[in-house]
Amino acid sequence: GDAAIVRLAAPAAGVQPRSINLARRPPLGTRGRIIGYGSTGGPPFRSSDFGVKRDGLVTTAACQESVGNDTHVCWQFDGSDASTCAGDSGGPLLV
Repeated sequence: GDAAIVRLAAPAAGVQPRSINLARRPPLGTRGRIIGYGSTGGPPFRSSDFGVKRDGLVTTAACQESVGNDTHVCWQFDGSDASTCAGDSGGPLLV
């Protein structure tokens, strides 16, 4: 897992800040939306593809054995081509 805190020199246009969920993890089967600004291209990554806001619907699900369910929140696609892209690490899952 990863987390990041970034202090911007100026507000990001069109992006509403969100609170971090400190109450509890979403139960399995919860619908949500992932959002990111990464690159959709595989290696070699296309720098012109970064910085475009993309989002998609997902449902929280059990993690694969290699990823701990006690320390991660995992999800499955909902048929809307939702996934993370290179550069999206730390992007939000909104539920």
